[in-house]
This record gives sequence, C-alpha cells and structure tokens, in this order.
Amino acid sequence: MTERRKNSCDNFYEKDTPEEPMLIVEHDKSDSIHSESAVNSFNSDLVDVPEKVSLFQRLKGMLMIGTAGVLLLSTTTLAKYLKHIPVGEFLFLRFCCALVFILPTLYFLQPTIDMKGKSKLIFARSILGSINALCKFWAVIKLDYGNAIALVACAPVFAAFFSRILWKEKINLFTVVALLMGVSGMILIAKPEFIFGFNSSGTQKGIGPFALVPIFGSVCLGLGFSLLRKVGDKPHILIIPLVQSLCLIPMSVIFQLGKRDSIILPSCYSERSLLILIGFITMIALFLLNRGVAIEKSGPGTLIRNIDMVFAYAIQVIIFQEPLDSLSVLGGGLIICSTLTVAANKVFGDGCLMCEF
Repeated sequence: MTERRKNSCDNFYEKDTPEEPMLIVEHDKSDSIHSESAVNSFNSDLVDVPEKVSLFQRLKGMLMIGTAGVLLLSTTTLAKYLKHIPVGEFLFLRFCCALVFILPTLYFLQPTIDMKGKSKLIFARSILGSINALCKFWAVIKLDYGNAIALVACAPVFAAFFSRILWKEKINLFTVVALLMGVSGMILIAKPEFIFGFNSSGTQKGIGPFALVPIFGSVCLGLGFSLLRKVGDKPHILIIPLVQSLCLIPMSVIFQLGKRDSIILPSCYSERSLLILIGFITMIALFLLNRGVAIEKSGPGTLIRNIDMVFAYAIQVIIFQEPLDSLSVLGGGLIICSTLTVAANKVFGDGCLMCEF
C-alpha cells in the first residue's frame, strides 16, 4: 500500500514539479495494520451483517426448517392425544426428556462453546421460545387443532416486521401483500364479534379472545427468530435448545402452579414411552430449526416451516375428527398463501427492486 502511494507521488512530482525534490516519510506498516483492524472491529460491533450464502446453502437451510416443522407438528399431535395431562406438566416432562438427550450429546461431542457477545440474545431467544411453547400447546389442547396451528403459524408476519425494524432486511411490495394476507387469515380464523357478530343462540361465532393466546405466541416466536438471525452460527447448535429447555422447565412449573392444575402422571407404559419419544423429537427438531434459521433469512426461514398447516387441517379431520369451518379453512389458506409468496420471493430473487422500502 505504501509502495503504490509512493510511486503515484513520484509520477506526480516528475510531471508537474520535476525540479523540486520530494520528501518521503516512511510510515510504520504495523501501525496502519493495527488501526485498520481496530476500525473493522469497531464496525463489526456496530453492525453484524451476515455473510452471503449460496442458493444451495439457502435451500439446505429451508429443507432443515421444513423438516423441523414436520417434526414439531408431530409433537403437537401427540400433545393433543395426551390432552388429559395439563399443559404445564406436559411441557415440563417434554423438556426434561429433551435434556436427557441434549446433555449426553454435548458431553460426547465436547464442542467449543463461543457465546461472546451473544449470551443476552440467546437468553432472550430462549425466553421468547418458551412463551411461544406455552401459548402454542395451550391453544392446541383448548382450540380446534387446525385453527391453533394456523394462528401459531402467523409468526412470519411478525418475523418479517421485526427483521425490518431490527436488522433492516429488505421488504418489498410482494412481502407487504403477503403480510396483509396473513393478517386477513388471522381475522377469519378468530372471527371477532365486532366484525362477525353472534350466532342466533347468542354465542360467539369464532374463538374470539382465545385467539389472542396463540397470536401472542406468534409475536414472541417471530421476534425470537429475528434475534436468532443476529446470533448466527457462532455458538454450538445445541446451545439454544439447551438454554430454552432450562428456561422452559421453571416457566412450566410456574404456569402449572398459577393455573392450579392437578398433577397427572403418565399412568401406563405407552404414555411414558410417548413422552420420551417427544423429548427426542424435540431435540432433533430444535437442532434442525436453529441451524436452518442461522443459514436462511428470518423472514422466509420461519415462513417455510409453516407449510405444515396443510397437514394440520388434515390431522384435525382424520385423526381428531373435529369439524372444519369454511371461514377458518379460508383463513388458513390465506396464511399458507402468504407463506408461499414471501418464501418464493426471497428464494428466487429479491423481488421488485423498484418497490423496496
């Protein structure tokens, strides 16, 4: 760098003022190197911009997220089957079983754990994920299965919103249209009384204020995935499931005590086996989900996993034999359309560059 600057200065003086000697002062290269690294370090502390990844890596990340979504859907299906167990107790047993697999895996792998500058984000992500789990499983047990999954799946609406505010990720017109479809789907599923009124018997047509529980869980999940995008892949991939398990276990106890539900222990071998299986599936699903979101952007990353809503409505009819409501199915379809729109827009291009804002 100094030699190039010296040569350019020589050419300048030879051309314009050849009769005047030039005084060249040599600088210590080590000082410039240190100052440059200090500036780069300062800038990286201010803005942590993820490196660009290839299309293959992005598709691999989406495949991980989609597989995790199917696995997590299987755990909610088993939770609906075990609905006689209170939500707090079920989540306590579920994540205790998950720890049985997570801790030995970490001990066997003995990874280098680097949480420098990321511990607060990881803790916040774990708290938000724990709140979402409580809201999600409460909704799955108390509401129609398909409607509960669809409302929880609205996390992409909030993930794209928080990603724009926190990390300045691009949002274009197609994304806005998709988010509007998602909000419209939530309204059709919830059927608030000030829009849809009441039935002839005086009862509310939809699930009403109960819809706020899974929607609040979706808000927490969307913000959590935006924070996870900031964390990146520096800590080991099982650290976040470990921290979330450690956060959710005491929170589930507090939830159980707050509701004053009686403790119902699994009464037979099959139920105990199911809980162990749920714990193992939870560890694998969280591993794939967190790894996939670390690769892919938070908006399409959380969007792609919500295609499991298609399976949720099928499970509602085939397995649980719960009736379908036409408006609820339409609302779920709008949410699915919003999912596919934003995901396709992010995978195959950045959309209309003229309408980004």
